[in-house]
Amino acid sequence: MTEGLGVLEAARTRARARAERLVRGWLRRRGLAIVAHSPDEYVHARRARVLAEHGVDVVLDVGANTGQYVGHLRQEGFRGRVVSLEPVRATFERLRQAAASDSRWDVRHAAAGEAAGTLELHVYADSVHNSARAPSPGRPMPARIGSETAPVITLDSLSGDVWSAGDAIALKIDVEGFEGEVLRGASSLLEHVRVVEVELSTVPLHEGQWLLPDVASYLYARGFALTSLRPIWTDPGTGALVLADGIFERRDASRAPG
Repeated sequence: MTEGLGVLEAARTRARARAERLVRGWLRRRGLAIVAHSPDEYVHARRARVLAEHGVDVVLDVGANTGQYVGHLRQEGFRGRVVSLEPVRATFERLRQAAASDSRWDVRHAAAGEAAGTLELHVYADSVHNSARAPSPGRPMPARIGSETAPVITLDSLSGDVWSAGDAIALKIDVEGFEGEVLRGASSLLEHVRVVEVELSTVPLHEGQWLLPDVASYLYARGFALTSLRPIWTDPGTGALVLADGIFERRDASRAPG
């Protein structure tokens, strides 16, 4: 019986391989191909397509860290103007150096928030964890090396300087739990934004932060729809989604969900 099952499985494998060859051949004759992408390759290709479809010519990069996001944008072919905000001084200096040779990339030492002023930042040895919010109780974190006061501006206040109503704008937000404050300080800007890319948490990673439903509800109420969700972090024990990268696109008559 076992030998018979092995022969049957081998026959099925050969049949699947033959079917795949036939499909690939049929597609090649029509100028098409099946290509496998890693999750990272997928998100880069997806972002490039979305920005191109919306004609984006200005990207606001909020929570820039050392410029990793803009590096990806340039690799993906985006040649428009980028304005990056980073509040931690040492991290900003590395960002400034990264942008020095790119005439279309402007950097500002500031955090974005709901109102102008200052805030106290939690600073960590691994700068990607720097945040204006304390981590949720019990969450394991890398070593904290101190705190730092940073200037805060609203994205709305940058109208006429960084952005104008005639721009086709994409807004990227990576602010470790401060998403709500950034969005509440961008009510005028959002009227002119075509794409929002933001990290979304399903559980509280920081005290008082907005979770995925909060961010999504706020953006849906302002004319956006979630069109892409890429897992960043899943619970190793349960496999449940913890953190994801979401892309929201401006809805119009031609893009309305079915």
